[in-house]
Amino acid sequence: MTETSSDLREKMVRLPKVDLHRHFEGSIRFETFLELVLPQDLPLPTRDPALLRRLVQVLPDEPPNFTNFLAKFAWLHTMYATPDVYGRIMHEVVEDAARDGVVHLELRLSLRHLTRHKGFAMPDVLGWLHSARLDAEKRFDISVALIPMLNREAPRELCEQIMRAVIDQPDGVIAAVDLAGDELNFPVPPVADLFDAARRRGLGITIHAGEAREAAIIDRCLTTYRPTRIGHGVHATDDLRTMRRLTDEGITLEVCPLSNIQTGAVADLRTHPLKPLRDAGLAVTVNTDDPNIQGTCLSMDYAAAITSIGLTLDDLRQMNSAAAEAAFLPRDQKRKLLARVKAGW
Repeated sequence: MTETSSDLREKMVRLPKVDLHRHFEGSIRFETFLELVLPQDLPLPTRDPALLRRLVQVLPDEPPNFTNFLAKFAWLHTMYATPDVYGRIMHEVVEDAARDGVVHLELRLSLRHLTRHKGFAMPDVLGWLHSARLDAEKRFDISVALIPMLNREAPRELCEQIMRAVIDQPDGVIAAVDLAGDELNFPVPPVADLFDAARRRGLGITIHAGEAREAAIIDRCLTTYRPTRIGHGVHATDDLRTMRRLTDEGITLEVCPLSNIQTGAVADLRTHPLKPLRDAGLAVTVNTDDPNIQGTCLSMDYAAAITSIGLTLDDLRQMNSAAAEAAFLPRDQKRKLLARVKAGW
C-alpha cells in the first residue's frame, strides 16, 4: 500500500523533532489575533475576519514575495495591550509546537515589535516571556530557548537598547541573539560590536543571511558577526567557496523549506537546495520559520523534504540529531536532548 501524504505527515508528528528557527510572532494563532485585536480601538483597514486573515497570513493565491511575507508582521504587534497577553501567546506557541512533536524549540523575539504597541519596557517583556516559557516547558514536556533579534533596518540606538536589555538579563533567560529583517536593503548593518558584547556575555550567535540575497552576504555576515549558525542560507549553493567556508567553519544552517517557497527565496521545492547542501557535507537542519503566517508546521516541512525534495527518513534522522547538537543549550541539557531524539527515532 502506498503511503499517503497525510499518513507521512502523521508519522512525522510522532517523531521527536528539534526546531531551531521559529519566530514567536509568526507562530500566533489567527483566532487569538482576532480575539485580542478586534476589541481594541485600532485603525484596522477592515474588521472582516476573512480580510484580516490576508493581512497576517500568506494565502494560496498570493505570489511568492519576500517583501510581502515581511509585511504580514505589520499588525501582529498590536495584540500586546496588557502584560498577560505575552504569557498567553507563549503558552499557545509552545503548545502548538509540542502537539506537532517538537521537543526543543528556539523562538526568535523581536523586542522592537513586542514593545511597540503599549511601550512596555524591554526587560519587563523579557521577564514575562521567560516566566511563561518556564511554565510551558513543564506543562508540555519541551525545552524552549529564547533568541532576541536585532532588526537590520532599525536605528543604531534601538539596537543598542535591545542588546542592553538582553545582556542585563540573569543567566538562563536568553540563549542567543540573532540579526533579522530586511536583507535586501540592509544586508550587513554596522552592529558587529553589539554581537561581540553578546558573545562575551556567553550568548550564542545566529544570523539570518543568504535568504533573499546572494551567497556573498553569507560570507560578509560570517566575517562581520562570527556566528555559529546561519538562518536560511539557501543561496550558499550559488558559490562553492561559500559552501566550503561553511563546512570548514562548522556552521549549521537553519533551513526552512516551505517558508523559502513563500518568500520566493527558492522557486520550487523540487529544486530546493536543501539536498545539495546536505550532499555537500554541510550541517543542515529543517525548521519552520513562521508556521501560523505560512499555514504550516514542522511535520509538513519534514514530509515535504521527503516527498518533494528527495531526502530519506534516515537523512532527516541525522539532520534532526544535527539540530540537537547545534541547539543553544547548556551541555547537560543538550546531552539529554540528543538522547531523547535518538531514542525516539
